[in-house]
Amino acid sequence: MTMRGGRPKWRQLTGRDASVLTTRRKWLGLMLGPTAAAGVVGAMISCGLPSSGGAAVDISKRKAKIAVSYHLTNVTEQTQLLTGLVQKFRDKYPNITVEEVTDLGPQINEKVLALIAAGSPPDVMTLGYGGAGGAEDLAARGALLKLDDLLKRDKAFKWEDFWPGVRLAGQFEGAQLALPYGGINAALMFYNKDLIGASGRSTPDQLFAKKSWNWDTLVEEATRLTKREPSGDLVQAGLGYPGELWTWTIILLRSYGADYLNKDGTKVVIDSPQAVQALRVAQELSPRRRTMPLPAEGSSVDLVKAGKVAQAIYWMSAASWWRPLSFDWDVAPTPAGPAGAPARGGVNRLAISRETKEPEAAWAYCTFVLSPEMDAELSASFGSMPLRQSSVAAWRRRMSGQKPKNLNLIEETAKALSLEPMRRPNPHLDDVDKLLRTEIAALLVNGKPPEQVVSAIATQGNILLTTK
Repeated sequence: MTMRGGRPKWRQLTGRDASVLTTRRKWLGLMLGPTAAAGVVGAMISCGLPSSGGAAVDISKRKAKIAVSYHLTNVTEQTQLLTGLVQKFRDKYPNITVEEVTDLGPQINEKVLALIAAGSPPDVMTLGYGGAGGAEDLAARGALLKLDDLLKRDKAFKWEDFWPGVRLAGQFEGAQLALPYGGINAALMFYNKDLIGASGRSTPDQLFAKKSWNWDTLVEEATRLTKREPSGDLVQAGLGYPGELWTWTIILLRSYGADYLNKDGTKVVIDSPQAVQALRVAQELSPRRRTMPLPAEGSSVDLVKAGKVAQAIYWMSAASWWRPLSFDWDVAPTPAGPAGAPARGGVNRLAISRETKEPEAAWAYCTFVLSPEMDAELSASFGSMPLRQSSVAAWRRRMSGQKPKNLNLIEETAKALSLEPMRRPNPHLDDVDKLLRTEIAALLVNGKPPEQVVSAIATQGNILLTTK
């Protein structure tokens, strides 16, 4: 499951011959989109959807065919899990034919847009990437079906069972256009227990229990855990280089009471004393104390797998590739700052096309993959937190025999999340995000002063956002 941080380049796709699009029978990560507000009522009537007071249709009594889109990844275990999930749906509903539309990573967005342009959009879409063809883009285009009446009608789905903070993720301008999917994926500090223990230092969860887990402590601990040859060559890194510079930076900024964008996403607000203070921590960690492996010193992921990184911030779902590692490890919350420890996380989204000819079969698919049983299974396998409150007990049982072990910390982190509704996207936001990543990399790798970094991001970013 993927989160924001590597959004594809924003661009409008025009019609493309649908015959060039390949459909594969592998199913990995349903990535569906939210429904649009404009013209929704007419679309519901034309699709035959009953109003909130209507009776549910027994879809098991007739044949139907739907297409679902999702992205592929390189994690075999995840592919097998999701392939098995769609097969379970086929087993329960043998009368419904499911065609899977897939592509690797963010390329799925382009394929979905091409299918929409060709007049044959997938009935169900999992949306995990931003930019063109992402959830916010499709919502703004009016490409998705409004789900409010379905949620009111289907009492058995128990929408109120989902954590309140995750329901907002599928809202767009007051309408519920998508459902959360695939578990709650929050950012956590993964750490190598063996490496830290051998160094005689406290682990992040131990420091958290002592209420001393903050960015200042991280700077000192990462410094002590870093080892380099007299030549400067890296032996052991006290902190991993950020896997996603955007996410890592937002966590750091918010813990110091700063931010990158305003709530509407219309203005860059990083040029503040609090942001400068936060980025001085980054300056201390990398160019001054050299606790991080720089890109030229090798892949941070490869160094983690080799047992040469003490700790690093990753999404919860990184548990899927940490589990096979030979050393002992666990997770802790990200460090706190003067403004606290704001949790950073998100969910993938599942949505139904506004143009679907089979809204009831599409809804049956959504409710099946979001059932408490499937929620617990997916969340445990991906290392994320269940979306439903009723799934937590089953999730804990499934997690009991595998890592991570700090389930209480994971649960508290996930429950504290309050996700933001989708907003109408700015076509230049991808370029502003790229600017942020470029400037933060210049700070970490080349030692560019924090004051210059925030000034460049704010000045150039606001010019981009106001460009028509």
